Amino acid sequence: PQNQSRPRGLKWRSSVWFVTLDDQSLGVMTDLLIYSVIIPVLPFQLEKLGYSSVSALTAWLLFSYSVGLVIFSPILSWFSERYYVRSSPLLWGLLGIMGFLVMFMEAPNYAVMVAARFLQGIGSSVIWVIGLALLGDTVPPERLGQQLGLAMSGFTVGILAAPPIGGALYDRFGFRAPFIFGIIFATLDFLGRILVIERKDALKWGHDPAFPGNTGTPATTGIPSTERKAEANLNEAREASEAGGQESHGGLPSVINDARSQKKSELEVWKFMLTSSRTLVALFSVFIYGIVYSGLEPTLALRMQDLYGLDSAKVGIVMLASAIAAIFSSPISGWMSDRFGVEWITGSCLALTIPWYALMIVRGHLAFFIVCFALSNFMMGALVSPLISELASIVRKVDGIGFAHIYGFFNLAFGVGSAVGPITAGLVYSHVQQGWAIMLSYGSGLLFLCCVVSIFYAGERPLASRLMRCGVASASAPEV
Repeated sequence: PQNQSRPRGLKWRSSVWFVTLDDQSLGVMTDLLIYSVIIPVLPFQLEKLGYSSVSALTAWLLFSYSVGLVIFSPILSWFSERYYVRSSPLLWGLLGIMGFLVMFMEAPNYAVMVAARFLQGIGSSVIWVIGLALLGDTVPPERLGQQLGLAMSGFTVGILAAPPIGGALYDRFGFRAPFIFGIIFATLDFLGRILVIERKDALKWGHDPAFPGNTGTPATTGIPSTERKAEANLNEAREASEAGGQESHGGLPSVINDARSQKKSELEVWKFMLTSSRTLVALFSVFIYGIVYSGLEPTLALRMQDLYGLDSAKVGIVMLASAIAAIFSSPISGWMSDRFGVEWITGSCLALTIPWYALMIVRGHLAFFIVCFALSNFMMGALVSPLISELASIVRKVDGIGFAHIYGFFNLAFGVGSAVGPITAGLVYSHVQQGWAIMLSYGSGLLFLCCVVSIFYAGERPLASRLMRCGVASASAPEV
């Protein structure tokens, strides 16, 4: 650009690996760490403050977070695609999260806690919707599953690290300590995001981070159709301006405006999302994942307290031991999705989650419970990156729909599921005899339903259609 010097560290600050690990893996880890670090201590703090029906109150706090997530995810996806901005909303979102943590930490009553948790959900929707869109903008399609898997490993690390840290800090320093820890991590994430250079900005300097070996015309394989058209126009503008002896970046503003004009309206985006069988199945899977995963959050600590007599610190250690294996599940499933196809991975992960999830009903030894929880966590954690990769592969083939749109719907589906899950689980666990067994039973049923639907509709070539074609081919083959 005119009158501007080339940014220092342009190549590494805009690179696929830096955006994946610093911007999104660290960002997701920070968001989940902030979200989860107080969950193991909330029941104990509410009991300390004299509240009853603690699991239900904890569930309503989780519900308020999900409401903020659900309401603002579509709004943020529209804003990000309408104005094609990524980095600045992410920075404002992190600042908001830090402020809401202070609000929760100093809340004088339960109502203020609910309000702070709702506002935190709004901040988290920024991290997820716009952060994933930034990653989708940067990564070429043949590597998206792998990079999403690495980014989503931050999800598991955040869930993994938060409970023991939160429990230990609460026992040693009191209720404020987990919040201060979260604010420190959010500050580190903020500093890292300042360094990120978006791909659209790197292209202005003739560097394409998705294809770093290409120093001439920017490659367009790894970005949605609308942006491909914009970059084609940009190349034409460069050639025309260079032929006239002008600055090669002078055509950029009109190109950006042209790209914006090609965007679909929000009504058209919703129509596509609600009529495409692939998007509906992917979003349904995300919705079920949200119900099942978040249903454990208000109940797991109480279950281990009731059954094994564990305090908040020991509950955190058990969750740590149970989730270590899940760190590796997301990168592995992301790589396998790129190699073998999403349809194989989603169906397999769902089918293999069900038995271990259901076995947590058994009132056995603590070691048996940890093994079942660990294996169900491993298989369920492997589900996220293939689903995000599936949504990204759909949007690349549709003109006028961007990554922020598709990940806004991802967040919407997860937010609704994570709103339904804690409320249902908390009420069942608190008010029904054998509530734990009932909760895991209906969760297993939902996972089975999701598995069946995925076999018939997930991916470009669903497993059911492949098997039927194989059967027809075998039946029609001539006998020797």
